[in-house]
Parts: sequence; C-alpha cells; structure tokens
Amino acid sequence: MPLFLYNIPARTGKTLQPDTVRTLAAHPNIIGIKDSAGSYQSLSGFLQAADGIDHFDVLNGPDSLVHQGFVDVCSACISGLANVAPKAINTIWAHFNAGDIAGSHQAQERVTGLRTDLYNIGISPAAVKKAVSLLGFDVGDSRYAVQFSADEQQQIRQIVNQYLQ
Repeated sequence: MPLFLYNIPARTGKTLQPDTVRTLAAHPNIIGIKDSAGSYQSLSGFLQAADGIDHFDVLNGPDSLVHQGFVDVCSACISGLANVAPKAINTIWAHFNAGDIAGSHQAQERVTGLRTDLYNIGISPAAVKKAVSLLGFDVGDSRYAVQFSADEQQQIRQIVNQYLQ
C-alpha cells in the first residue's frame, strides 16, 4: 500500500526531520511527504532530502508557498484554502504550468492576501471551514473551539467576496 508521510507540527507537536524522511523514503511503500510546517526552510529541507529518490514526491501544504513550491519542483500542492477559493489556487498552477512564472507569482500574491485577511479573523482550519460554510456548503462545525461572532462572520463574507471576484 502506498503511503505519504505528513509533516504538520502545529497539529502533532512533532516535526519530521529531513534526514529521517530520507531514510524512510528508502521503503518502497513510502512514496512522498506532504509538508504543512508552514516555512520555506521546512519545505526546502524535504525537497533536498528527496533529491535523487525517483519514487518519492514532495507535496506542498502551506497556501503561502504554493508558487514557490512549484518553482522548487514540488510535485503538487494540497491546499486548505482551495476549499474556499479553488480557482485562485488553480490559477497559480495554471500560470506556472504554462510557463508564466510572473503570472503564477501574481496569483500567489492574491492568495496570500486572502490567507492573511482570513487568518486575521480566526485560525486555520476553523476560519476556512467557516468561510466554506458561509458559501453555502454544509461542512459542519470546526473541531476547534472557535465561535465566530456575527460581526466576524460578516467580515469573513466580505473577505471571501473581495477575493473571489
């Protein structure tokens, strides 16, 4: 069974180290890692660790690093904000894939603005889940004990509307 490692220290309290990941990547069933640590240092460390391992992919998690991940040869991005703004996230890839690096970077800047504004109201993934809910999708409540006031919900609506135009 193919397996991906998942580095998400904000949720687990533990950080996978690039040397450990390189060792684990020798196992034929371990085919990649999703890095959601949130830093370029972490992402680049896993890309270096995966160098030369043909069956091992590095997937980018932080929405702030989608463009840079593609520039640095991440094989994919699994984005939380894509639940709110799938077209905006896809635009980063579409421009990059077409060779329009400047357009990809510009699309990244727009996503970074959405991310910054949304996360100023509440933590991820609670803010993302609330935004998706406010878009009319029944996704249930966040597991995090976050309650958004009516004013905060209105701010989320305004932010989403601003960036989805």
